[in-house]
Amino acid sequence: MPQIRNPKVSDFSNAETTGESQPLTRVVARSSRGHFLPYNTARTATLVLVAHMPRTPINLPVKAIIRGKTVGFPNAQSKFEALVDEWLAYQAGRSRTDFAHPAYQQIIGMGSRAIPFLLSEVRKESGFWFTALRSIVGTTPTTPEMRGDQEAIAKAWLAWGEANDPSNR
Repeated sequence: MPQIRNPKVSDFSNAETTGESQPLTRVVARSSRGHFLPYNTARTATLVLVAHMPRTPINLPVKAIIRGKTVGFPNAQSKFEALVDEWLAYQAGRSRTDFAHPAYQQIIGMGSRAIPFLLSEVRKESGFWFTALRSIVGTTPTTPEMRGDQEAIAKAWLAWGEANDPSNR
């Protein structure tokens, strides 16, 4: 019987770094209950061939749901701007800020791609974007003393943006 070995992380590094697409394979055994077992421990199990293909970049279309309809955009910035317009239009004349609005949640869902756009909105003072920034970044550059001081909070976030902007390095 041929020697079967389990691949190690180092086996994947060559394909990941050089871009070579040589798939690595591994044979495992599957019990009658569907559990995966080491190949050499199963006598009456079904053999399954598991293959690893190197990751290829996936370019997902830039889409958002606005007013219940899926809308496509040419890039992330135009998607962001449409979501901002939708959220600000909804917020106009309201006394409470609605962070649960679908447009605001989709901005948060854009993740780190939205950070430069959010910081731009903070500079414009167009809305309350600190909650979205805190949700994406996972921290806040503000102190408890800044609570309620929108100008101080904005300055802290803009300073954070300058310090953490990869284009400044």
